Amino acid sequence: MYEAWSKAQAEVERARQEMTAAELVAKAEAAIEEQDYEGAIVFYLMAMEKYEELEDKAQIAALKKKIEALEEKQAQEQSSVSGNN
Repeated sequence: MYEAWSKAQAEVERARQEMTAAELVAKAEAAIEEQDYEGAIVFYLMAMEKYEELEDKAQIAALKKKIEALEEKQAQEQSSVSGNN
């Protein structure tokens, strides 16, 4: 009986961590809509930490690609701003 309860608790905790990670991803995407790329990167990094705890390699890889794309976008915008001066 205790083993089943313990397993259920572990599943609930995992679901809670997945929800937290998904909420962080949603906050990152909202930051992108506001063109707050640095904020979005921070939220993606926080979500990636959660996915690392969950050992979700697919989500980690997807977030790494999103972070790389945002860093590239930031670099392009910075070079276009410095080029206009």
